[in-house]
Formats: sequence, C-alpha cells, structure tokens
Amino acid sequence: ILKVEGAFSIAYRVGFAMMILGMALVFLGWRRIYGRTGLATTGVYGLVRHPQYLGIMLLTLGLLVQWPTIPTLLMWPILVLLYYRLAKQEEERLEERFGDEYRRYRQRVPMFLPRPMPKRPPTRAI
Repeated sequence: ILKVEGAFSIAYRVGFAMMILGMALVFLGWRRIYGRTGLATTGVYGLVRHPQYLGIMLLTLGLLVQWPTIPTLLMWPILVLLYYRLAKQEEERLEERFGDEYRRYRQRVPMFLPRPMPKRPPTRAI
C-alpha cells in the first residue's frame, strides 16, 4: 500500500510530465504554423490535427492531477468540450480554404489522440 506522501509524489510527477508535454505541444504547434500560409501537415501536425489544443488540455489536466479542486474538476470537461467545438469550427474553415487537401489530411491524421505507431516486422541479419 502506498503511503500518502508516495501517492502525492506520483501525482506530482505525472502532473508535471503532462504539463511539460502540453507546453511542448503548444510551442511546437505554434512554431510550425507561425507565419505560414499553407496547410501544416508535418511535425506535430503529422501526429494530430490540433496539437496546440491538445497541449492546452494536457497542461490543464496536469494541473488538475497535481492540485484537484471541485471547481477544476467541474471546469476541465467544459474546457475540453469548448476546445473540441473550436476545433470543429476551425476544421470547417480549413476545409473551405484548402478543400480536398484538407479532407485527405483529416482522413490521415486524428483530431486529438495520436494513433499508435505501426509495428515494423523484425529484420533478419544475413
């Protein structure tokens, strides 16, 4: 059985890791699209269509893991819903602007949760 201090230590580390990953996604996503006029489909945008929104969700979830309160427990699902709706609106505008190119991208890349990497068959040494 974990002692209370151990549980807090684990929650702190998990929350901290989520916050770092969230900040990295926000930064990498911003860096990929800042000043760009075309459709971003590589880098973090090759893993998920909305890395910055995912980053904000992870960052706030990490804060929630570290310091859960009733208001944050109630507000986090609302935040996720609002970012989901914002992402859907953004996708409509992107589809209008980029047409088939965006539709192909949307079929290939998931919205928020990256797909597991396919396993490669083992190579044989000759």
